[in-house]
Amino acid sequence: VVRESGQLRLMILENMSDLVLGAVDLYNIDFKHGFGTVGILIAEKQYRQKGFALESLSLLSEYAKNHLNLTNLSCGIQASNKASQGLFEKAGYKKIGIRKNWFLVEGNREDEYLYHLEL
Repeated sequence: VVRESGQLRLMILENMSDLVLGAVDLYNIDFKHGFGTVGILIAEKQYRQKGFALESLSLLSEYAKNHLNLTNLSCGIQASNKASQGLFEKAGYKKIGIRKNWFLVEGNREDEYLYHLEL
């Protein structure tokens, strides 16, 4: 199905309880050129900064490389979202550019930082 839709959503579960903590997405997948875009959400603040997102990004990268034959992943993060920037940098992503005034947030323009991971 992922080869037809170009997208994959995986749920993030806590191992001990099977509690759904969030989701990690791979979308805009281009199998010809070997890339996809990543998004992640840990829904409840109490489960953030506990390693779930970092482990999920690592597992997704392995899956993308070993099963989908992708060579590059990317993501875009709002300039004000320092936590996500830190997460993706810890996962090995490199900041490669800025889209100026990309988002409209509460009436103000905000940049988007572009990140890339070579698998």
